[in-house]
Amino acid sequence: MGNLAGVAAAISVGGAGSVFWMWVFAMLGSSLAFVESVLAQLHKKEINL
Repeated sequence: MGNLAGVAAAISVGGAGSVFWMWVFAMLGSSLAFVESVLAQLHKKEINL
């Protein structure tokens, strides 16, 4: 529910340009999450207990 209200508030306050910036930041966040996952898999070490 909060995501819908946040988008509606952003559009009402910032206009249609806010949708563009939401897409930009969504792509940036997704790419950072992907890079973090790839680096975690590359630098994974086995732990012997």
